[in-house]
Amino acid sequence: MTLVPRSVCSNPCKPSTRKVRQKGEPFCCFDCVPCGDGTYSNNTDSPNCYSCPEMFWSMKERNGCVRMPIEFLDFSDPISVILLSCTAVGLVFTILMGMMMYQFHEMRIGIGLLLLALTGCFVCTINFVGEPTDATCPIRKTLASTSLVFVISCVISRTYEILLQIRGKFSQCCLK
Repeated sequence: MTLVPRSVCSNPCKPSTRKVRQKGEPFCCFDCVPCGDGTYSNNTDSPNCYSCPEMFWSMKERNGCVRMPIEFLDFSDPISVILLSCTAVGLVFTILMGMMMYQFHEMRIGIGLLLLALTGCFVCTINFVGEPTDATCPIRKTLASTSLVFVISCVISRTYEILLQIRGKFSQCCLK
């Protein structure tokens, strides 16, 4: 019966570690280095740590992987109820403001676009409540960034319009 030769200067590496050869020592001398975050080793004397698949974390012991929990705002969470209530109030006020301005013929294109952009921001908030899916994740990001940029550009445009009006009144005043 033949026995496998055993290292003289190192003990076997346990699972959750990998073997790293010691420099300047014989090839059978090595250190056991723990696996890093997101990696694991489940064999004794493993030369490598292996990466966990996407959507998985390495276990605390670093000898396997576990599925990442999906965290999201549930519709029954108190913070979701508060968020959705504020969203509903904001939507109602924005729509009422638009209707009043339209009824009294005070609706300008810039103000109308601003109200439309604000409505988009409020609607976008609703999309962030509930369990994410492959379809809703890209829509969340796209809708949120687009509506926010739309609001900011409407506000900047309106500010520029007001500054032009002030400049016109100032130049009329000073020229007389």
